[in-house]
Amino acid sequence: MEYVKVIDYLNLSKDKDILKMLDDDEKIYYSECLIKIHNSGKSQERIFIITNKNIYNFKKKNLKKKISLTSILGLSYSTMSDEFIIHLKTEEHDYLYISETKIIILCLILILYQEIDDKIIPICEINEKSLRNYITLEKDKKRNKFTTKMNLAYQVNTKSFIDTYKLYIEEAKNELINNPNYQNRVSVFQDFVLLGTSKNIEHFDIKKEIKRDVFGPILIGKYYKDNNLYLIKVINKEFLLNNNLIEQKKLEKFILQKLDFPFIYKLAFCFQNKDKIFFGFNYKKTDNLYNQLCISRFFPEDKVKFFTSIIGLTLEFLHKNRLIFRDFNLKNISIDEEGFLLFDKFHNVKLIEENDDFDIKHCGNLEYCAPEVIMGYKHSEISDWWCFGIIIYEMLFGIPPFLNDNTDKIYNLILHEEIKFPKNNNISAEAKDLLQKLLVKENNDRLGFEGGFEVIKKHYFFNGIDFKSLEKKKIESPFKPTINDEDNGNYNLFDNVDFIFEKTKSEIHLDIIKKNQDKFVDFYE
Repeated sequence: MEYVKVIDYLNLSKDKDILKMLDDDEKIYYSECLIKIHNSGKSQERIFIITNKNIYNFKKKNLKKKISLTSILGLSYSTMSDEFIIHLKTEEHDYLYISETKIIILCLILILYQEIDDKIIPICEINEKSLRNYITLEKDKKRNKFTTKMNLAYQVNTKSFIDTYKLYIEEAKNELINNPNYQNRVSVFQDFVLLGTSKNIEHFDIKKEIKRDVFGPILIGKYYKDNNLYLIKVINKEFLLNNNLIEQKKLEKFILQKLDFPFIYKLAFCFQNKDKIFFGFNYKKTDNLYNQLCISRFFPEDKVKFFTSIIGLTLEFLHKNRLIFRDFNLKNISIDEEGFLLFDKFHNVKLIEENDDFDIKHCGNLEYCAPEVIMGYKHSEISDWWCFGIIIYEMLFGIPPFLNDNTDKIYNLILHEEIKFPKNNNISAEAKDLLQKLLVKENNDRLGFEGGFEVIKKHYFFNGIDFKSLEKKKIESPFKPTINDEDNGNYNLFDNVDFIFEKTKSEIHLDIIKKNQDKFVDFYE
């Protein structure tokens, strides 16, 4: 068996409980944690083992199915997804699986079968994403035990298939040997973790498209491995290329993935395919702060103080990491069911570098823009504190202080007009004083110019806020919003994921992305 290498991803050859279930002359050639698709369409995680005699399906340590290699009628696999089918003879129905390493699995089955029976079995190559139409179900076998849905019109030459892909087995073996995590690894049953595999969009049952932004759709999807819901942001590579935003998106990924702060929505995973990048977050019900403000028209001062304290702590954290936020807008700040704010959009964040004057154009909404930025000077940490003042004003009164339908008039208001407070307002003298000190035209006279939020938080507007406890979320929010339940089963269901991701791109567009693929190497987990 020249090409048969042991690719025991889960190191089950060392597991005594597993070995007891095998015959004395059985040897494990392959093991992996993959997905079996039940007849109902439900995804089931299984431990998949190939020996020189049988294929085993385990649910943890419970044996669910033992398939003799000699009972295999043939194999089918998709060229457009990770699905493959093991077709069985006589009374046995077929089995549908999902695995990124399907080619290795198929090669090993073909070779091992040939070693036992000195015969080859057919393999079919199907250019469809879903193989559901090619599975012989249990009910089909009950009607006629000899029936099969394996379609030999798609058959390819078995020997050519093995010759083409046999090197994959060698490469997988070498990769496994050189994996430092594998050398000292005990049996998978100690932790039940997928080894050597990664996510792709086909591993998710897409439940709903929440909305779309300029980068692409934002989805809710259930991951087949853990059955948990995730928020998935789809990012169009072509859009990044056309707008020179690749480096900016890399920085956003770094912030979401590497910076650990309680009010930053942590990135759970990142992966990509040929034309898109996917940012994934552990799903939680949230709304943006703007929607909640529209419902209330304005926020009472105790809520504003609480929200402002979180925003200030987050800005302080970013500034300590030499990052400027720049993109202020209540739509860019989320609020969860417990009333805590979350930052998950860092489209315009800038890394502070020595001798960096930034680009002179403003970022985000004009009405939040600081005077010095409008005048062509760099956006700095102190410019963030101007925007901080605008946000406070908007939460207290329902609109930003410098608002007009005419862009030129907005420029004039920001540069020359002092802030005005509505006549019928009930805000405290402390709140007015804070706003007047933050919304100062000259940035070197602005509160926070020296000392940042460490100085701002000492303003008597924030009396009573324990910032250390707040950062640990030990203070209860004065406001817990009612958020529409996204997880109530009333999803827009999609049979084809491509429906969500727009039409398939032309070969010309894909070729442009392919030629620039080296620019996207950082967008993996």
